[in-house]
Amino acid sequence: LQAYLAIAFGADNLQYYCYSVPTHYSADGSTVESYLYNHCILKQDRTPSVIYDYVKEVNNEIQKFAGAVLAYDWNESIGISGTVDQTFRVGSIEYDENLDRITNFKSGNHFVSAESSYDLVISQFTSETYGEAYMFVNFGRAESGNNTVKANFKDCSALALYGGADYNGTPTIITLDETGNATFELEYGEGVFVTPLV
Repeated sequence: LQAYLAIAFGADNLQYYCYSVPTHYSADGSTVESYLYNHCILKQDRTPSVIYDYVKEVNNEIQKFAGAVLAYDWNESIGISGTVDQTFRVGSIEYDENLDRITNFKSGNHFVSAESSYDLVISQFTSETYGEAYMFVNFGRAESGNNTVKANFKDCSALALYGGADYNGTPTIITLDETGNATFELEYGEGVFVTPLV
């Protein structure tokens, strides 16, 4: 979730700052089990922890679509409250300075609207060479499960989806229906980078 949100808000690089930790001792000199000290990328004996493997997995997933994302520049992000369950975690990006609900981007040629089962972050990216792209990130609660996203686009016939669970490096192509709608699922914390195909 943190990695996908960072990318959705324009991050070009991700850095993991917790490299290793000191051993934590009690007053009598025995080693103490501590979440803060014993759950880092490297264990206290400097061997990889299970978190190290998780970080590798996340990095591998992101690297498979990094080239697509890095071809664009971030413009703007909006929040969409869920229709089934709303956590209001997207509230600060769902309203403008006048407390009016934001439902679309200030400019754009393709994105019209979206709704989702659970809270969602949508970001707009642009490229002088490739036009527009969008990133959708499931911002619902972990226990909520998959987020069904229904998005409406105009002046394009299909979408190419990069990233997400089980992404193998080849974008999934979704053909829009006659009204420009597409539906896709996002697991908790997952996101997809979407390019409209004209």
